[in-house]
Amino acid sequence: MGYKYSHIADAFYPVDMLDAYADLPSDLMNVSAQTYDAVLRARTQALQYRIADDGTSVSISPSVAHDWDSKKGDWVLNVSKQAEMLSAELVQAKQSKLSEMNTAAQSFIDQMTGANDTPEYERATWAAQGAEAKAWHADHTAATPTLDNIAKNRGVPAELLRQKAYEKTIAYELLVSTIAGQRQRFEDKLNVSKTLAEVGAIVVGYQVKP
Repeated sequence: MGYKYSHIADAFYPVDMLDAYADLPSDLMNVSAQTYDAVLRARTQALQYRIADDGTSVSISPSVAHDWDSKKGDWVLNVSKQAEMLSAELVQAKQSKLSEMNTAAQSFIDQMTGANDTPEYERATWAAQGAEAKAWHADHTAATPTLDNIAKNRGVPAELLRQKAYEKTIAYELLVSTIAGQRQRFEDKLNVSKTLAEVGAIVVGYQVKP
C-alpha cells in the first residue's frame, strides 16, 4: 500500500483511500515505503522528524532533546529540554530505587521471621503477644490473656509460651531495628545522589550483623 504525506497536516494518507476523504490537504506528496516506516518508528519513540520535499528520505532527531534548526538545516541539542529530561529520569530512577529498597527490606524481614509461612490472622496477634510477653517479663503477675489462650489451645505450659514469646519479641525488635537502619542508610545515599550513575551504583542488600 502506498502513501502520500502532508507537511501541513503532518499525516499520511493511503493512496487507495484518497477518495474517502472529503477534504485533502493541498500539499500531498508521494513518500517512499522506507520514509513511511522510518516516521512510524520515530513517532513510537517520540522523536521529531523532517521529511524531504521529494518524500524520498527523512531525517530523525538524535533524541527527544533535539530540535530542528532551520538556519543550520540540522538538529541541535536543546540544553534546557535535555536538563528537564535528565531531571525527570533522575526522579524516576530514585523512585524506582526507593521502591526496591523498601520491597527488599520487607521481604528480608518476612523471610527471617517466617511471616510468609504464617496466616495473616495469626500475624495480626504478634503485636499483642509481644506486648504481653514484655509486660510479663517485667512483672510476672501481669495479665497475658492472648498468650494464655494460645497456650491452652496449643497444649503447652503458659509460662513456657510467655518466655518463648518474649525471646522472639526481643529478637524481632533487634532484627527490625537492624534492617531499618540499613534501609535508612541506603535512603540517605539515594537522597544525596545527583546522577543516574550514582543511583545505579547503590546496591541494595540486607544482612543480620553479629
